[in-house]
Amino acid sequence: MSAGLEIALAALAMTLPVAVCAHGLGRALPGGPRADRTWAAASLAAMAPLVFALAFWRFGPPAASGFDPAWFEGLREGVPALAPPEAARIQQDAADAPGLAVWLAGVWLAGAIWRGLFEAARSWRLERLLARSAAAPRSLADAMGALSAEAGLPRAPALKVFSGNGSPFSAGIIRPVVAVPAGWLAPERAGALRCALIHELTHVKRGDARAELAARAAGILLWFNPFWFAIQRRRRGAVETACDAAALAVIGNGGARLYARTLLDAARASSGRSFAVSLGVADKRIMEMRLKAILGAPKHTARRGAGLLSAAALLTVALPAGVAQAMHAAAAQAITFSQPVLDGKITSRFGPSSLSIRPQKFHNGYDIAAPRGTTIAAPADGRVSYADENGLNGKASYGQVIVLDHGEGYTTLYAHMDGFTVMEGDRVTAGDPIGFVGSSGVTTGPHLHVEVRRDGEPVDPALYLPGLTQD
Repeated sequence: MSAGLEIALAALAMTLPVAVCAHGLGRALPGGPRADRTWAAASLAAMAPLVFALAFWRFGPPAASGFDPAWFEGLREGVPALAPPEAARIQQDAADAPGLAVWLAGVWLAGAIWRGLFEAARSWRLERLLARSAAAPRSLADAMGALSAEAGLPRAPALKVFSGNGSPFSAGIIRPVVAVPAGWLAPERAGALRCALIHELTHVKRGDARAELAARAAGILLWFNPFWFAIQRRRRGAVETACDAAALAVIGNGGARLYARTLLDAARASSGRSFAVSLGVADKRIMEMRLKAILGAPKHTARRGAGLLSAAALLTVALPAGVAQAMHAAAAQAITFSQPVLDGKITSRFGPSSLSIRPQKFHNGYDIAAPRGTTIAAPADGRVSYADENGLNGKASYGQVIVLDHGEGYTTLYAHMDGFTVMEGDRVTAGDPIGFVGSSGVTTGPHLHVEVRRDGEPVDPALYLPGLTQD
């Protein structure tokens, strides 16, 4: 066996300790918006011995290095200074060494072939999924083109719709494709779909599919190295966090709660399509990291925020039915929203009414249709801070309005009512009746418009109020 191949095997073996060091260094360095670059550098460091191994294997030692292959071959002929019996033993060991090297090379090659077949199967499943997917409706494709232009992409990716459950994802190197599940096209999910499309377009603009392909190709050759795959998990998590930050810069801080809910919906629906760059990464640690970056922790809950966010991530991945409750626990620990405000049909949800980056209309709450006169209940303890039959602060379109102050910066608003049972200054407890469903103001029929505000800013009521489902 040639010296070049044996040196290549030795260099390949060095990928394990180098990857261990790269992984440890990546964990020690600070995170932040550029953490994906840190883990990309760790990936390059872990791949360096592999590059040297392939170079030795294909071309042999570089002549300019001063390395003399005869020196390596000379090791086989024993050490002249040793006694003849010792030299003979070393020479025999050197003669047996090629057999061991061939065996090791065979094991590595077999593992690389197995890993290559695994990656090929992932790609085949992706191609099958995209082949079965339908082209997006014209209106959605036009909205996708507008979003792509706003993102600075010279050409909008193809947009496809697949049936069944799953998370939105992007794929493709030469011709990028963004795919979304059919269930996300419902009108009431326009806000979540917009968040998902902006996130995936960020992946396309960054070229993350190319980096993922390179990492998968390197993983075929480094199949034996668990630290390489640990580095890649951390790198993917940092990439998703960077895309989250870029998407939120477009959506605006007011959409952080909607974006977090979209992420959790995608993670809950994900069916393991890790063969593509996907919004819904279901790894618990990555979910915790992303939620912390998106939601943050209010100052008054700094001691408990991290633990509760972690609990939210774990619950929403492991227990899909508890998404709203878990998110509520993460975002509103200081107060307890324990009672549904109304039993009725949800007709409109929180979020934008279109997919445009600059939507013409943003719905600040939930609309719940119910028969006129249905009782509305307080969801938590509080005080009536506002009650007026002529609208909200001069907005007559709201009709009869009540605002409850629950403390810690949280208020809830109820509009289009048909009479009150409380007055300004009254104290209420969770479950107390506060008024009745009506159609006062500008409406198309009897319903309740309910909002939740934190420090004056509207947030998604589904993250706080029981009974408002995410489906």
